[in-house]
Amino acid sequence: MNAVPSYIRTLPMYVPGRSEQSVAREYGLSRIVKLASNENPLGCSPRVAEVLADVMSRHGATLSRYPESDAHELRGELARYHGLPENRFAVTNGSHELIDLCAALVLRDGFAGLYSQYAFQAYPISIRSRGAHACEIDALHYGHDAAAICAALNDDAGGRIRLVYVCNPNNPTGTLLTPDQVERIVEQAGTDRLVVLDEAYIDYVDPALRVDAAALVERYPQLVVARTFSKAYGLASLRIGYGIMSAELADMIARIRPTFSVNAMAQTAASAALSDRAFLARTQQSNRAGIEQITHALRTSGIEYVPTHANFIAIRLQHAARTTQRLLEAGVVIRPLGAYRLDDFVRVTIGTEEENEIFLDALLDDREP
Repeated sequence: MNAVPSYIRTLPMYVPGRSEQSVAREYGLSRIVKLASNENPLGCSPRVAEVLADVMSRHGATLSRYPESDAHELRGELARYHGLPENRFAVTNGSHELIDLCAALVLRDGFAGLYSQYAFQAYPISIRSRGAHACEIDALHYGHDAAAICAALNDDAGGRIRLVYVCNPNNPTGTLLTPDQVERIVEQAGTDRLVVLDEAYIDYVDPALRVDAAALVERYPQLVVARTFSKAYGLASLRIGYGIMSAELADMIARIRPTFSVNAMAQTAASAALSDRAFLARTQQSNRAGIEQITHALRTSGIEYVPTHANFIAIRLQHAARTTQRLLEAGVVIRPLGAYRLDDFVRVTIGTEEENEIFLDALLDDREP
């Protein structure tokens, strides 16, 4: 197909974590512990389940109708939640769609997008899919080097860099920039560049360490803050996320977002999830306990890991690929990080206490001579 440009033909494909069903089929297992995709091990809020069941029982016929394209009701809920006007929000098919739409908004051949080494693989894919140059900045301690990012922006005299991705907390390493570091990057970018602050895992961060996203968006019109309902809110399969930004940017995103990309059930579920603060608190407490459970065992066993601010942990292993495969055969699914050029690391989602114990038992058994 000659019409397809070479920069599309050479794009690497993003490979998600394996599903429980595929692992069960391949290895003939009845019990799978999936700790590869940073999902909520507690599921979703009971309020979500109740609302969706009610919608289906009373309004099943509405499945034949298109959803509200602008997610009006959910944007109203988000406005009240964040204390911002409704026109500052864009609702998308997961935060991944928003990440990609931001690249579509400002990139083309001759421009560049900037991101950190060891950051989410979707960033260079989105950049390169627009024919732009993907500019990777070396990481510092497995996370973003804020000073190096600012220096790269300062040195970009020709204005080639038009987009900056910042993942905070960083996926897949769990590192965190301070609010001051984030603001320095946004300020250095200036109003001729778009900065996407990807906060998919922000709900797991100590509130004292978080960026005040609403205040930052008010001060910097070049900033888009990306959030998701897939992680702490437990709605990964429904594919819904949102962005906080200036009214002008929200309008631009609405112009290029595919019509009806967010289904009605997802919008209803997200509204219910947002209202259940108790479930979110339980999720956060479970995650804190799980991090302590896993890191205590790792320290006791002399296994190196990267301190995390998210719902996963990057662990250094002598034979990471081999261990990943052996655990997979035992029904424990974790994520090798070779695709990030972290060949001796795996990423493990924080599970329930029982899931964590199963993982630790399998990991430590594999290390036995």
